[in-house]
Amino acid sequence: MPVKDCAAQPFNQKQELFNYVAKICLSKSEKNYVVSSPLATTTGSGKTSYLYFNNQDMKHLVTS
Repeated sequence: MPVKDCAAQPFNQKQELFNYVAKICLSKSEKNYVVSSPLATTTGSGKTSYLYFNNQDMKHLVTS
């Protein structure tokens, strides 16, 4: 299943961490992507986790 289709599933839409990872994967597949900055997020079980991503794409990740 393509990442876009998987990310569009209702269950996955509710998973904050999954959504960020899916967006990073899509960005990586479309252009050169270098990971550099941490973003605090919540796992499906409610634990705090940190996701590392490219600073220039932060606005795209948190708003889309």
